[in-house]
Amino acid sequence: MDQQSEFSVIFYEKEDVTDPEEKDRNVLLERGLRRTFDALKAHNKQVIFVMDNLDFSYDPNSCTERPFNLVTKSEDYYKKCNPSRKKLENNYIRIWYNGILKKVASDYDNVTLFKAFYSLCNKEICPIVKDGQVLYRDDDHVSNAGARLLAKDLLNVIFK
Repeated sequence: MDQQSEFSVIFYEKEDVTDPEEKDRNVLLERGLRRTFDALKAHNKQVIFVMDNLDFSYDPNSCTERPFNLVTKSEDYYKKCNPSRKKLENNYIRIWYNGILKKVASDYDNVTLFKAFYSLCNKEICPIVKDGQVLYRDDDHVSNAGARLLAKDLLNVIFK
């Protein structure tokens, strides 16, 4: 195994190389996370796992365009560009994934979970544009401006 791939562990595949017959995605995800965390712990690594940021079903860059008609589209535009935090957090895939992640991480004293939601959202909404800067480069990756927001809070976790 080359040095680069030594720590490259895939969390979730259609097959688990340790048990190719296993098809339960819950089992596969948990095994992959444990395999990864075990390898890092064996090398005395402290882990800060950055949990998923937001995931949109549209291009967030559309929020930089001025609505065609401010009178009739302003409410729709506001909702689209400032989605409800509660709705985004309650995505069934996010709930499934984070549930397994939290369960597994709780078994490791060297793993800290960092919730991107806390840096990118307030209590009510998750604005796509903040201080004139788009926080996402596509439907599920942060832009440089979004990364700066995350980094500020992440540095506080790293250097606590």
